[in-house]
Amino acid sequence: MNFTLVYSAILLLLSNAGVYSGGFRKITIMLCGMGLLMWLFVGAVPLGLLSLFLIFALATRTFCARRWWRFPALSGTAVLAALGIAFLMTQTEQRRITGLREAFPYQPMRELPAPVDSFPGGPLLAGTESRLDYLEGKVPGEGWRSRTHALQILHEENVSLFVRSSGFGQERMVRLPLGKIPDTLRPDELRVPQPNGGSSRTHAETTSEVRVLEWEFHELHRQGILDFINAENFGHVKDRRNVAGFQSHRFSKVPEPSDGWRVETLELVGLLLHAEPRVYVSAELPRMDELRKAPTRPLDRFEVAGLEQLRCDEDLVAADAPGGMRLLGGIRNAKQCIQCHDGKRGDLLGAFTYTLVKGR
Repeated sequence: MNFTLVYSAILLLLSNAGVYSGGFRKITIMLCGMGLLMWLFVGAVPLGLLSLFLIFALATRTFCARRWWRFPALSGTAVLAALGIAFLMTQTEQRRITGLREAFPYQPMRELPAPVDSFPGGPLLAGTESRLDYLEGKVPGEGWRSRTHALQILHEENVSLFVRSSGFGQERMVRLPLGKIPDTLRPDELRVPQPNGGSSRTHAETTSEVRVLEWEFHELHRQGILDFINAENFGHVKDRRNVAGFQSHRFSKVPEPSDGWRVETLELVGLLLHAEPRVYVSAELPRMDELRKAPTRPLDRFEVAGLEQLRCDEDLVAADAPGGMRLLGGIRNAKQCIQCHDGKRGDLLGAFTYTLVKGR
């Protein structure tokens, strides 16, 4: 704000001197050009408007020179108009920010059970470590243009400095991406039916031994995890008692077919909320804000055997089944998850159990 007022005062004095002196006029035009650039690149609205108005006023200097009071009156009006427009814009943005703070307040995090410690004996296997690294690299970051960063700034005590990004903005070098806070949310009414039409029929018994998959179907499973965790809407976690803008983990679509196989059912294996692992049964793809009330079933023989492999460091296992294939893929504690889920990187948080059939 102080910078804006000082710069405006300098422009006002130089522009008035520039009516009678070509040297001052050139300096004024150069400073006005800088003001326009600051408007364009750093959101300094009053400087940009004032620069635009003064350039127009200088163009009328021949008319203004006939009466000494004309240009001071015109330039003073330009200053008041520029600051007035910027003030109105600031008030509009202040109301917008107040509304967003009310819509996305700090809330305490629901207590989460500790994850399953899958690796008491040492580090992750090399393949599992590599796949976890790759997955973490695909999770949207918390950069300065992200929704997480916007929520963080929104709830800081000095948010008034950032409000001025639309008006008196030399304190804030870029516009705050406030639109991302509500715009990235998945519609609450979005429900993704199970691909088989929502049938909860018993899974077919497998016809082969459980085998570890080194590369097959890993992309299908990875895309399922990335869609489910809904990382873009993690929100801002100041601490476990102050979380803003979090939207629960949920699917937005059925994972894409892979190598001629398509997903027929996809269910979540819960490891944390029950004394024994359970599979959540739903006519829709898993959605964490609703699964606590969903019915569950015990693991079948394939899932029991597969879970033992996941707890021994593997990521994805499979077995043949009549008319298709069964998959069980682990959901591991990535570095982006630890702040909420505790535990250590690589711990097993849950698993997805899939039924695949041939065709698209």
